[in-house]
Amino acid sequence: MDFPLVKGVAIRNGLTMEWIKLKVLDKGSDGVGHMVKPVNYVFDDRVFAVRSCRYEDSSSVQKELEILEQFADCGNIVQCYGDTLSIDQGMLVYNLFLEYAPGGIRDIHDRGYVHCDLKPANIHVFPPDPYGSISNLQIADFGLVRRAGERNMLEA
Repeated sequence: MDFPLVKGVAIRNGLTMEWIKLKVLDKGSDGVGHMVKPVNYVFDDRVFAVRSCRYEDSSSVQKELEILEQFADCGNIVQCYGDTLSIDQGMLVYNLFLEYAPGGIRDIHDRGYVHCDLKPANIHVFPPDPYGSISNLQIADFGLVRRAGERNMLEA
């Protein structure tokens, strides 16, 4: 699937930003998450996550921006890089730019598995080690893990 080039205008400083949607990350009640790559800025091939929704439905996503701004100096919280407005099929769209940090889930998926039981109890939090490691989350409980595409994936 080819995703179109998107052009958004930053809400705070009015700068124009263009990006390409690389793939859909998730679809939720308040919009769609995409992995994106900016095309008119130099980011060393970095990709970002963008949550997009109709502007009139964006109050919860705008609240997320307000909360994430309070954690801008916390290395263990997904970072927010700002918000833009764009037009998609004649509709005003609100876009929230976030750090793309798939971590352990990506590792599981890259090896062809689906966790099937990801919940707070199965994410273990550890303090950073004295050597500066920022890897302080670990995914646990692989009892329901299945190969991607396996039939009856949700049956134990």
